[in-house]
This record gives sequence, C-alpha cells and structure tokens, in this order.
Amino acid sequence: ELLQFKTFLCLLQMKDEDRAKRLLVRIRYPGESPAWHYAQAAWEFSKGNKSKASDYLSAAKTIYRDKTEIYEETFRDLGLPTI
Repeated sequence: ELLQFKTFLCLLQMKDEDRAKRLLVRIRYPGESPAWHYAQAAWEFSKGNKSKASDYLSAAKTIYRDKTEIYEETFRDLGLPTI
C-alpha cells in the first residue's frame, strides 16, 4: 500500500493525472494502512479542495492512529498540508 501511495504521489507531482487517477482507484480500501485516505487527500489538495482533503486526513488519523507518521512525513516533504 505504501508503494502504491508513493507511486501515486510521483504521478501526481509529474502532473500525469490520468495515470494517477487509475492508480488511485486501485489503492485498497479499507487497507492495512492509511494509504487510501492519504492518497485521496493528496488528490483533493491537487484539485484545491482543502476541506475535503482535511476530512480524509482526519479520518486517517482517527482510524490508523499509530500508522500515519510515514504518510505525514511524506506530505511534509512534498509541502502538502497536514493536520
């Protein structure tokens, strides 16, 4: 899941939205990690939907309490907001 998430972010950063969207729908929900939630948040941030993105991040932190650090770190590295 982490690999899919990071690959998705790479595609999103490269502005390859078609491939990014195809990968986004393949990330498993619910999964063993918050990958799906963080990927959805990144997608929403890329579309300017900050409120919806924040909802995904909040849900991830509620559900996966101790499994979010690597995702938070990745968001910080890319300059994406975290809550």
